[in-house]
Amino acid sequence: MTTRVKQAIVLIFAAVAMVLIAMSIPMRSTYDQYVCTACGLKRSEYKKRIGPLTYRKQITLEQSPISLALNLGDCPHNWLLYRFGHSSGFLIGRWKSHLDGGSRSYLLRTFLSDKTFAGELAQTEHPSQVLSNLFVCLNDSRELEGPLESWWLEPGRSYLSDWWKTNQATVHAVLVITNR
Repeated sequence: MTTRVKQAIVLIFAAVAMVLIAMSIPMRSTYDQYVCTACGLKRSEYKKRIGPLTYRKQITLEQSPISLALNLGDCPHNWLLYRFGHSSGFLIGRWKSHLDGGSRSYLLRTFLSDKTFAGELAQTEHPSQVLSNLFVCLNDSRELEGPLESWWLEPGRSYLSDWWKTNQATVHAVLVITNR
């Protein structure tokens, strides 16, 4: 065998080995979405990794209708994780896995993007405290979801401040049970 043929065979084996190695390198991307329970600002964190190396990390802040309505200046931000997920697979290959999760309550996401709710929240007494208690309660327990959903979908319903006055004791009881 000539030297050129030997070099070609070595290059082919090296290329095959590189492809096999690349096929076994895991890829993973994750996202976490938070809401500030004091002002309603949304925060998203995205990460992409190849093997143990993080090659992209992005953190974004986004105004929500609630944060626009409350318009708090200096907020100390108390972040509540309400949505998360990841996908994983291999650098080269078809296998992929996706997983999404988050808050037990779909109402948390609904209220976070609803302008009517934001406007009513801004009119309550101590809106940041109402927001914090309501979102933590919705995130940790489904006990409040039924009464809150019934009130929200009721035609000609009362304002959030009236609902809050009626159900504030229930919210605090749920928060005590969940140790908040």
